[in-house]
Amino acid sequence: MNESGTNEGNAAPDPSSAQQPRAWGAPAPEVNPYAAPAMPDALGAAPPPPPPPPAYGAPPAHYARPPQYPGAYMPLPGYGIPPPPPPPPGMGMPGFGIPKPHSGKATASLVCAGVGLVGGAMCFLPALAIPVGLVLGFMGIAETGENGTRSGRGIAIAGTVLNGLLVIASIVGIVLFVSLAQRGSQARDESFMIKSDDDFAKIRTRLREYYDANRKSLGPGGPRLASPDYAKGNAPAGRSLGTVQQPLTIEDLCGSGDLSLPPSMYELTVTGSASATVRVHSWGRGGKVRVMKVFDIALGQFTIEDE
Repeated sequence: MNESGTNEGNAAPDPSSAQQPRAWGAPAPEVNPYAAPAMPDALGAAPPPPPPPPAYGAPPAHYARPPQYPGAYMPLPGYGIPPPPPPPPGMGMPGFGIPKPHSGKATASLVCAGVGLVGGAMCFLPALAIPVGLVLGFMGIAETGENGTRSGRGIAIAGTVLNGLLVIASIVGIVLFVSLAQRGSQARDESFMIKSDDDFAKIRTRLREYYDANRKSLGPGGPRLASPDYAKGNAPAGRSLGTVQQPLTIEDLCGSGDLSLPPSMYELTVTGSASATVRVHSWGRGGKVRVMKVFDIALGQFTIEDE
């Protein structure tokens, strides 16, 4: 109990310090939800609340509004910072850009690959499109890169790969063709050598028989021995095809069935009463030519040479 005779613990509260009820229709006081809870001071009274934050979106006082272009969007007052102005005409939307034109070289490379693949199998001229397409493909890849000015990089790569494969296939095909052609030519030459050797032996036999029948001479006047009834070098009496009136030829000595090669491929030239030269030409131009030189048919002296 103090001096005034009252109990300090039972003192009545101060009406001014109690919270007064809010009048009807009065706005509620703004409370910052992010503020720390109020702590009572030493005397038990709560500190005053902090001031409310500035209005949402209001720019600071030092913020300078960017200049506006004609036709630019003008934000309404109180709605925050305006968006950046649109890009100048011709620049496209941000992040997308203007579409690049397609690469004509890439398309041409793919077309050349198709022409070379289809037409090259039929004739030689369309195959010339393959190396052209390969060059165009490399040029298309160069201009459709990351910093290139054209689109269509996939087509350029496809054309380059196809033309490269066709070039490799063409080289392999040419090598195989040349190899097979050489083997075929070698086989024909070997066959020609064997057949001509057999025919030269038959021609020498007929020359000796004509030489004996014509009084030891290879000149005109002897019997023709190219008869169907003439077999194995034994001519039936009186069954020859007549008498040789002109210089002796292979057709006078041998028929078509007597030789391995056609008689028209042989050329006979009589150089003396007992000597002659027989020349045979292989098939086609540039083929082999073989020559048999008979020095004395009675003695069987001869040579065979390749020209």
